[in-house]
Amino acid sequence: MSNSRIGAYATELKQAYITYMTSQVASADAPADYTFLVQNPLFVKEGSEPTIEDGVFTYPNQDTFETGKAPEVATSEGWTKSGTCTDGDQRLNYAQGRICWNAWKANTDGKTLEVSQVIKNLPNGYYKVSGDLITQDGFVNDQHVFATSSLQSSNSASLTEGLWNDNNAGTWTTLTSDKVLVHDGGLTIGASGTLANKNQTGWFCATNFQLLYLGAATQAEIEAALAAKAENAKALVAAMHFGADKAAANDSIAEYTTTGELVKLNAAIKLAQNSEAKYEEINAEGKTIPTVAVAVTDGTYGVATEIAQSAYDNTLAYINNGSYNKVDSVINILKAYVNNYVPAYNTADETLKALTSATAKEVLTSVMTEHKKVLMSELKSEDYVKAAIVQLTAATATANAQEAYEKNPNSTDYTGFIINAQSASTDGWNVIKGEGDGPLKKSQYFTDDANRTYFDSWNGTAGKNNFYMDQAIEGLPNGTYTLAANVRTSAEGAFLFASTGAEAADTTWMEIPVQTYTYFDGTAGKDSTVFAMDKYGKLWEEAKAKIDGGLSDTDPNYATYSATYSANGSKGFGWMNLQIPNIEVTNHALTIGVTCDSTKTNKPSKVTWFSATDFTLTLVKAGDNAGWNGPATGITEIENEALKADAIYNINGQRIANMNKQGLYIVVRNGKAVKVLKK
Repeated sequence: MSNSRIGAYATELKQAYITYMTSQVASADAPADYTFLVQNPLFVKEGSEPTIEDGVFTYPNQDTFETGKAPEVATSEGWTKSGTCTDGDQRLNYAQGRICWNAWKANTDGKTLEVSQVIKNLPNGYYKVSGDLITQDGFVNDQHVFATSSLQSSNSASLTEGLWNDNNAGTWTTLTSDKVLVHDGGLTIGASGTLANKNQTGWFCATNFQLLYLGAATQAEIEAALAAKAENAKALVAAMHFGADKAAANDSIAEYTTTGELVKLNAAIKLAQNSEAKYEEINAEGKTIPTVAVAVTDGTYGVATEIAQSAYDNTLAYINNGSYNKVDSVINILKAYVNNYVPAYNTADETLKALTSATAKEVLTSVMTEHKKVLMSELKSEDYVKAAIVQLTAATATANAQEAYEKNPNSTDYTGFIINAQSASTDGWNVIKGEGDGPLKKSQYFTDDANRTYFDSWNGTAGKNNFYMDQAIEGLPNGTYTLAANVRTSAEGAFLFASTGAEAADTTWMEIPVQTYTYFDGTAGKDSTVFAMDKYGKLWEEAKAKIDGGLSDTDPNYATYSATYSANGSKGFGWMNLQIPNIEVTNHALTIGVTCDSTKTNKPSKVTWFSATDFTLTLVKAGDNAGWNGPATGITEIENEALKADAIYNINGQRIANMNKQGLYIVVRNGKAVKVLKK
């Protein structure tokens, strides 16, 4: 007999068996066992099923099974991971005396662990499903079994106890759903649990699923169930908050009414449930929307309240007209408004109130007025808000600079023109981390101040670190300057730089030296020299010389020298002060920065890490400033288009303030770079 013929006989025999089994008379009081229609309900291959007596499962060759591992006879064919969490430890297992499905994950609150199977070609009628579940004590949440048809759905009662036993002999709990009506031959069964408590609460093991048939449904019962489902769908949709979702769900209901296609009705219900779940999530206590709702009424946002209120109102308007699947991006914009732009606006307002310079006031007022108008006209993008913050921060700095210049036009200290010169944050700086980390770190500042931050980048592979950061400074008097910073490095290839234009010759690169320290080695009886990377350093050596030389504790610099000398167990942290002299500013603009990116410095780098902070800028000699009346000179209005320009770079890759000189520039707008030749 051929194999094909044998296969045909096997198929006929199986169908005959199904026909016989489904011919059983069933009722709610005497249900028929249809578990034979479930694929691998015990998660074990055919022929290796256990004998079950008083809840004890006995498998062939069970003595070869290893607790915590799936034996060779285990199988999950027919079952799928269908929860919102599909990673973690979800697999076949042998645990608590049974081959089972193991569903475990930690620290993923709100997501579900779920294993399910879709059964097709069922006789129409009523069904119940049961399954055995177990979990550990202390991790019970809502673990349950379920049965879902296109018409109805039922969850069993949840587990109430975690009866797991460390001796692999825990007590399994049998959970059973209520009856569910099947009218199209399809039913999904399974087990599910919701993760919670920032641990593995909600995890479970499941096995021994059973499917019970309770008898056929009348046509009247089917029609009543369909009508009830339609009314339920309408009620769910009527309560929806996201306007676009509500319209789409109503369209699906209308299609169902016309065509009778239940899939349309189920689509409306699913959309309504998902949409409303998201609405409840974003409006939960502590979330952004309710938090902002309170803050706009209690004065939290100060003079920027109108801007915050507008962003909040526009967010609500989106909800009234939009879809749940895009609301997270809208909320991120709201956060950008209230958490980032509003503080910048309030800082600008405080600056404005303190200004005495009419020119400075005009510049800052112009920016604030334009921003308020544009940002309140509609909900702008996150990138737009970010660009606005950069522009407002720069305008505030320019106003302060103008004020300072008018009060003391002969000043030589222009450190105040550098935003975050002491590295309190990266605001004002253009940071490209590349393969480096950071850029803000603390705990190794030269005075041993544990809370003092500095810029620092690290990559464990020598030469791979290509960190870059710069800042464009505008409104400087023309003249000769000295740029300085406190720095340190692990190896050659890190630079402090200053750029006054677009040409290569306009950039001065000053390499951060690899320092050494020479001391007398008493054991060897001679001088010994070591590399001073994160120890010693010129600042420490200077402090040591001062303190060892008997500096009086009444000296105004004594505290700083003493702290520097004592830092790191009197070994210092490797810092030195590095200067770039003779910087000729001729267009009132200067770009400064630090980097170890060899593509910009044109020198191979061996750097794993370097640090920088305490930038200073000193005017050594005044230049030609005819017709120039301070940092705000030439600024008459703020063009809205400026917000679309992310940055301007010279051909060396340094960010610069403007294109005042002839030459080739790279302008980045909306994430795209274009070359611009100024003749």
